Amino acid sequence: MTPCDVSRRGDRARGGTPSRRQRWLALALPFALYLVFVILCGDWIIDDAGISFAYARNVAHGEGFVSQPGRAPVEGFSNFLWVLALVPTFWLHLFDPVVTPKVLGALAVLGAFALVGHTLRRRTGSLWPGVVVTTLFALSPPLVVWSVSGLENGLLLLLVAAFFALAALRPPHWQAGAGLCAALLAMTRPDALVFAAAGLLLSVGDAVAARRTAREGAASVGRFVGTFVLFALPFWAFRLAVFHRPWPHAYYAKREFLSAAERLNFFADRPDALWDKVAGLGQAIAGPLGVWLLVASFVAVGWLALRKRLRFELWVASLLQLVSIAAFVWLEDDWMGEHRFATAAIATSLVTLVLASFALVPRRPRHVTLGWAFAAVLALLELGPRLVGFAAHPPTPYADVVRQSRRFDAYADALGLEAASILTADIGGALMESRLAVYDAAGLTEPEIVRTLKRGTPIWYYDHPLFYDWVLDTVRPTFVTTRKFWTNVTALEQEPRFLFDYVAIDAHPDAYVARVYGRNLRSGDFVRRDALTASAGTTPGGEAEALDRLRAVRSPERPDPFVVRLAEKLGLGDAPGADAPPEELRRAATLARLERNDPDRAATLLGRLLARVPDDRLALADLGEALDDAGRSGEARVAWRRLLTAARTDASRDRELVARARARLGLDEGSPPEAEQRRLVALGLEALYTRRDAEAAIALFGRVLAQNPTHYGATFQLARALELAGHSGEARTAWGKVLEMAESFGDAATAAEARSHLGP
Repeated sequence: MTPCDVSRRGDRARGGTPSRRQRWLALALPFALYLVFVILCGDWIIDDAGISFAYARNVAHGEGFVSQPGRAPVEGFSNFLWVLALVPTFWLHLFDPVVTPKVLGALAVLGAFALVGHTLRRRTGSLWPGVVVTTLFALSPPLVVWSVSGLENGLLLLLVAAFFALAALRPPHWQAGAGLCAALLAMTRPDALVFAAAGLLLSVGDAVAARRTAREGAASVGRFVGTFVLFALPFWAFRLAVFHRPWPHAYYAKREFLSAAERLNFFADRPDALWDKVAGLGQAIAGPLGVWLLVASFVAVGWLALRKRLRFELWVASLLQLVSIAAFVWLEDDWMGEHRFATAAIATSLVTLVLASFALVPRRPRHVTLGWAFAAVLALLELGPRLVGFAAHPPTPYADVVRQSRRFDAYADALGLEAASILTADIGGALMESRLAVYDAAGLTEPEIVRTLKRGTPIWYYDHPLFYDWVLDTVRPTFVTTRKFWTNVTALEQEPRFLFDYVAIDAHPDAYVARVYGRNLRSGDFVRRDALTASAGTTPGGEAEALDRLRAVRSPERPDPFVVRLAEKLGLGDAPGADAPPEELRRAATLARLERNDPDRAATLLGRLLARVPDDRLALADLGEALDDAGRSGEARVAWRRLLTAARTDASRDRELVARARARLGLDEGSPPEAEQRRLVALGLEALYTRRDAEAAIALFGRVLAQNPTHYGATFQLARALELAGHSGEARTAWGKVLEMAESFGDAATAAEARSHLGP
């Protein structure tokens, strides 16, 4: 007798058949708990979801699978089925970027609750295992936050529940239904392809357990395989025909290994990394005890199998758990937090744990239920604050990127540009809300980024001349914005052509890049110089006026997350109240910025402090740094200017703060500082003598002389660059200026060299 055969003796009910009212309550109460946590997440949607929204809108409007109308088809998303599911909402004019995905995600979770509860009730004859499992689902921060993040996690959970229900209940021709579910899962997310392997094993196991003939067994397996291929094969053929790749382009943009062999070698060399992944999954499930619960589930299933007490539904759940964990471990870590890729692994692990506990103590189901109730209360004490903490500091909100995109739309309006473009790494909100052409610096929708910045490898290269050519010669975006990691990756200001072609609207030395990567690079917003020139026309000083118009643009106000506002209203946690004294606000702002890495929250608190003490110079400096750190450089500029104004009353006392403000603003309002001229000269020398690019050097030395016409070194190097570039007439004029300056300085050697170039 095989382990999976044990429970075929029936689904006898223990304790009577539950009434319809009891069944509804068993579904409604866990789902109500889930909705409470959903509400705490507020209107947060992850910005990556905006990419799926944009593709769905373009498909609905007949533009095809493109990020923007007129662009080439690129699979810049990894949730094909979710994109298709969103298309009808655009046809019906029912799409809202917050409400629609949250409602669809919550409905999918409700369907998953219903399927899991129904399956466990049918298999065990009791409501309680289903109630326990769905309650644990509702308490799981990863399942809650990612199911209403705008991404596909809710749909994935529903399909996993459907697959489990079909495999555990085995209705007639269940293999065909499981094959369809496996195909849909593979379309929902690439790593969910593992469910095809699980379905194949279940089909074979079912045939062996039922002692079917070879022909019957082959027919059973064939129903699963045939149905899977019937739906999956056309999908892959479509992907190859339209996108010319076997996997979503997002995979190629994000991958850390080039092949499965590399991944296996990594785990072979670093077994601790494998353990860290499993331990992280345990943390996602139940905090510090989670990894031990995972181990306990494996031990319990093994022990029950040896004792021939492994019921069929538990065998199915444990198999799905194994393949889900394998897929999770195989995937690279996700920076967004709360284990976005662990939805299937968490759900199947919880089902396995609960079923194993009831199977270990089959005669005391009430005791097991009470034990799980006590465990749920303890879990709430750890998981509840974790979920609230995530909701208070969520990663890359869609609304923040929308605010940024509206700022760039306002820039284009200020310059009177009807057609403009932007290079940015956060593109979801921009694709949905901006009228600009959007180029993706992260590479999800931009194959050229992967080709030029990563050279087709998992590595972000620092030396990337092909990327500079693509940006500066091919796409020539009107605006560029970089921040933190993407400032380090693109390193645009290290390219002399960028310094010549672009002007900083607002830029600042990025402390994160300096701290993490040891590089001195600036983050901020940049605009093409020719866009300024076109806007200025022939008006004297027009470019400066156009730049001032851009710097006057203000981003829309950024509200705090809902859970933070709620905590303030109720006086909960460490959130300072509306009447908190300035020092309490200062402490809370420091905590938010330095310990919680939440500069937006710090900016809110410092704004309140300054509303009471407008000339608090230290708070103004902290506000400027927090806003810069949050990527809100326009607002930061206002704070730094306020600091300079406030410091004029006692400049000697605030010498350090004044220096910081001047450095951030480019010193005084006149010509750039000498440090900037030295930087341009250094770049010019590098272009001329290292890269042998005389034209780039001419542009850089020309910029120095535009700021300081008597710069001796720049005049000398410009003369050399002009001569090397073949501009003999201009070179002769420059050497003439060098000769005049050398004679006035008494520099006989340089004067002699200038005469040699000038000739008789």
